[in-house]
Amino acid sequence: MKTIIKTDYLKVAVLFASTETTRYYMNGVHVTGTATDYQLVSTCGVNMFVARQCYNDDMAESAPSDFAFTIPTDTCKLAIKAAGRAETISLEVAGGVFTIAGIQFTPIGGSFKESPADGCLFPNWQAVVPQSVDGVLQQFDTKQLALWERARKILKDIPSIHHNSNGPAILAFSDENIFGLLMPMRRPVLGYESALANVMRRDNTDASEVAA
Repeated sequence: MKTIIKTDYLKVAVLFASTETTRYYMNGVHVTGTATDYQLVSTCGVNMFVARQCYNDDMAESAPSDFAFTIPTDTCKLAIKAAGRAETISLEVAGGVFTIAGIQFTPIGGSFKESPADGCLFPNWQAVVPQSVDGVLQQFDTKQLALWERARKILKDIPSIHHNSNGPAILAFSDENIFGLLMPMRRPVLGYESALANVMRRDNTDASEVAA
């Protein structure tokens, strides 16, 4: 297998890879696909980023029918650094040897998997992707929104957030080969009435005193 990855896709995928040691199998960017195309997937359990790429014509013949493996985050960062300003990064698997940007690595969980369902440690990410959304407004952690702002700057693409009640919201981009998921916060909605009443009353009192 030999292909190229868009550098910006990999940069964004790294943002959302888990850093928890107990979720070591998610501490990287998952690569999974078929003989026609493949996806880059990363998730921390709260966010998920997915990007689809097709093979160049001269690379399609080397692609297996089904595969899945996970590139460690540290390796991805080294590859991004090695790429510099290049728009793409090479990825190759040959004879059991994995290389990205010329850097040899061992995938998380070990060897190349011929089938995504064949004992792969990375979670079944397709199962959590909603087929539709209900539009019910949600609350989000501002720290997670800040990560998506970083992604926006890398991609130069402002996403639309499609709210989805208690399920994951879908982030849609103008680039239709990528999308994101963001889980809502599980907390009661805080009221705003008291705060507005307190603040506005104080402001009104101050204004009347100045006028007098």
